[in-house]
Amino acid sequence: CGKSMLHYRNERARTHAPNMATITAKDPSTVGSLMAGGTHLSLSKSSKDLLIWLNIDTAKKIAFAIVIFLVFGHGIRVILTGFDPCDGLLSNGHFIDNVTWQPLGCMLHKYSSASSSVRRCFRGRNFVVIGDSRMRDLYHAIVKYTGGPAEDSELKAHTDLSYNNAEQRINIKFLWQPEANLTLTEVYYEWAKDPINIPSVIVHGSGTWSMKIQKGEHEEVVEMFSKNLTMMLPFMEKVAEQSPVVWMLQDPVFEENLDAERSMITNVKIYDYNDAATDVLKGSKVKIWKSSRLVAEHFLESSSDGLHLSKDALEKDVIMLMNMFCNDYLAVIDGSCCREMPVPKVSQKLTALFFIACALALITLRRFGKRASPVVDVETGTPVVTYSQNDLLWALTKLGLIMLYFYASDRTVLFMKEQKYYSHTSFFLSMFYVIIIGIFFTTKSSQTVVLNRDQTEEWKGWMQLFILIYHYTGASSVLPIYMHIRILVGMYLFQTGYGHFSFFWSKAKYDLHRLCQVLFRMNLLTFWLCVVMDRPYMHYYFVPLVSFWYTIVYMAMAVWPRVSAQMVTERPWTYGIIVVKFILLITLCTVLFADESFFSKLFSWWPIRELVYYNGGFHEWYFRNVIDRYIVAYGMLFSFTYITLKKYDKLNDKGDGCLIRDKFLAALAVIVAIISIVLFVLYVLRCSDKTTCNLFLPYCSFLPVTGFILLRNLPGFARVRFSSFFSWFGRISLELFIGQYHIWLAADTKGILVVVPQNPLLNMLITSFIFVCVAHEIGNITKILTDFAVPTKFSSLILRIVGFTAILAMIMLEKWWSDIGNV
Repeated sequence: CGKSMLHYRNERARTHAPNMATITAKDPSTVGSLMAGGTHLSLSKSSKDLLIWLNIDTAKKIAFAIVIFLVFGHGIRVILTGFDPCDGLLSNGHFIDNVTWQPLGCMLHKYSSASSSVRRCFRGRNFVVIGDSRMRDLYHAIVKYTGGPAEDSELKAHTDLSYNNAEQRINIKFLWQPEANLTLTEVYYEWAKDPINIPSVIVHGSGTWSMKIQKGEHEEVVEMFSKNLTMMLPFMEKVAEQSPVVWMLQDPVFEENLDAERSMITNVKIYDYNDAATDVLKGSKVKIWKSSRLVAEHFLESSSDGLHLSKDALEKDVIMLMNMFCNDYLAVIDGSCCREMPVPKVSQKLTALFFIACALALITLRRFGKRASPVVDVETGTPVVTYSQNDLLWALTKLGLIMLYFYASDRTVLFMKEQKYYSHTSFFLSMFYVIIIGIFFTTKSSQTVVLNRDQTEEWKGWMQLFILIYHYTGASSVLPIYMHIRILVGMYLFQTGYGHFSFFWSKAKYDLHRLCQVLFRMNLLTFWLCVVMDRPYMHYYFVPLVSFWYTIVYMAMAVWPRVSAQMVTERPWTYGIIVVKFILLITLCTVLFADESFFSKLFSWWPIRELVYYNGGFHEWYFRNVIDRYIVAYGMLFSFTYITLKKYDKLNDKGDGCLIRDKFLAALAVIVAIISIVLFVLYVLRCSDKTTCNLFLPYCSFLPVTGFILLRNLPGFARVRFSSFFSWFGRISLELFIGQYHIWLAADTKGILVVVPQNPLLNMLITSFIFVCVAHEIGNITKILTDFAVPTKFSSLILRIVGFTAILAMIMLEKWWSDIGNV
């Protein structure tokens, strides 16, 4: 602990008093420390200068420059596309595999056929499809997707069609208008003249019919098509002012399958018609749908007659149409295609004004204020790290810039977003790389106790990196991987019980300052994200989870009668008190989560309800707790057992020898550890679904936790070594876990943030680099703001608690008022 505090002081001194900074070989903020692994390296002066320069502060400056460049580049792109959120969906895309279609820079929502969301999108809206037989196929596919009847083969081919579901208020029409001529112009003219009759959505396409019946030279026919479309355009634009009008470019044909009557339809002619339509409609209010051609090309050989699209191609087109017209209408989270930017709420605007005021105050203070003199320790002569108003304003200004980056990344059309795609290669290869790097940077620790600071930070680090890979690759669909990641969350909670119990047991400090300090540091980032990103507190479920269980640990230890290590040494009979507390805690965990309705009632009173109510109920909060309801108590019990055995000299952790002196017991412990892990893996592989797996997880989660700790700490050579790479990430694990939601992933973790389109590897490297730098800076900012927000003086602390409670209440009331307005 002394070494960790020394490092913490050195780090703060280096950051806030650069002229007095010293960079040690163990400083994890430098690349040199990782390369050196904590040992002395013989380097030339230029090499040392390079390694000193290559530190986290330099990385942050580079990341900031990259962000400015990306904002500038994507800003130009957005301006050129007219801030159209549908541009990527309509213009381009590719198949990730033979099934999954990925539009350029946006995420497709997966609408299911005949689902309630599809019916809600069509309810009360008039959809019109105009064109030839291929557009008629699209009409039938749309009708079928809404739950309507399949195509009736007895219907006349060249006629108008309509589908009307009075109960669901769904109205879809098809107008047989295979050519762009005067008759079609009159249709648009009538709509433009009488806006009341304008359909809600119009999808239009034509061209192949004209090729089939054309008379004269091809160039002349294309020119006539262009003139007719130009004549029609003013009326189309008038209609488009009220309802979206989409011109669907002609899909290619499979010429080998065309019969003699359609042999004159060629892809060369189709391209000419598409070029003519693009030239006329480009820059108008009519949207041009280009990406459907790429889908048709992929399924081209599946066409039965070479002209009409296959069912798979039509289904992709219908899904794209759903995303085009339903995403914004239904406000789906995981469909960024065609989603307009949300209008900022009052709380978001006030937050922006607050950060702007902080920046202006900082500029004023630096320009007209006096710079504070460094404080020096009288006895040692070393600088003492203190924070001034300048530090506070600078921290808040940086936090404001970071929140702006969060908002721009996930609440605007500035950066692209794409859906996740899982493959075994991407997941396991990424895991392999991370493990190899972590092992490479293994070094010796100066601490030898079980679960020492270096080891727990390493544990948090590799778990966090595994969780990040799991989220980025979309591996949640693979049940065994999902279950192993679930146990990692349980391991985090185990550390909550283990670490905080160890502190309370040894220090016996239960003051309000400690409680507020821990809760403030846990919740600072989440609080700002809830306000800036307009998300409920439970959306970032991990922070409410660890905050709740930390509070449980605190109450279990702080409630009278209190007991500590010193007390049981003086009065051994007080061991009975802690045993009773453990029994009561486990009983509480059992009763509290025995019934979901009972649990929900306990949290249904205001304002607690506003914190844990999510997606229309308390199920998410109940699920997150019940699945790990015993692991925190187990962590406390494990810590108590370890401290007690160590006290009575049953364990030897003072050197690099085996933790258990008796060789037989040590070998037996290793066997138990291996069996525990193997049993859990077998259980995960045998269970058939998530519900069944999660049902029994609370009763077996201790197996892999115990097995890992024993294997990690029984051999002395393993206990006294740690990975500085994993440990570095472990120090910012909470910031990484929460920050990934919006600046590494996208659409609230549903997709992936894309700053370099069509280059997944480079995009992953750049977004990861920025993401890690931002997370590290948030960690530094949190330390500064915690010192200001949580003073040691009791009266000042009470005033801060009252002020924060008032702010939180106003935010809740604003949300309540907004919800009433939406209703």
